[in-house]
Amino acid sequence: SRIGVFVDKEPKHILAKASEYSLDGIQLHGQESPEVCGRLKASGLTVIKAIPVKEELPTSILPAYEDQCDYFLFDTKGKLPGGNGVRFSWSLLADYNLSTPFFLSGGICLEDAQEIANLKHDRLYAVDINSRFEIRPALKDINQISKFISTLNS
Repeated sequence: SRIGVFVDKEPKHILAKASEYSLDGIQLHGQESPEVCGRLKASGLTVIKAIPVKEELPTSILPAYEDQCDYFLFDTKGKLPGGNGVRFSWSLLADYNLSTPFFLSGGICLEDAQEIANLKHDRLYAVDINSRFEIRPALKDINQISKFISTLNS
């Protein structure tokens, strides 16, 4: 699937880029409201809403987004939205009991693969990896990714 990543862009802009680049879905990392997410989802795009996590899972805001998004992406809260390369405490996921599946993100590296494989949360849908698997910006280490996937699947 082709997924575009956006931070606090107007729905009109997101829809234009989705059309221009034939995107299947969008990942939203800003302050997008549940209504904006719902509008984008109604357009036919898959909507992944990033939810910043620090010392606790923000369970009070999640219900408003549940029907408006296809997936949540739990990522570590930092100074900037996304891409902080820092891991939050995955024990906080025990507090998640909504029906929306989620992506796990935030500072994940090869050494985390076994721990992720042992997570038994029934709503864990995908793992979002990035900078820790790069040889240099935008160039991924295919060998590390293969080892990571192999460990997850074992």
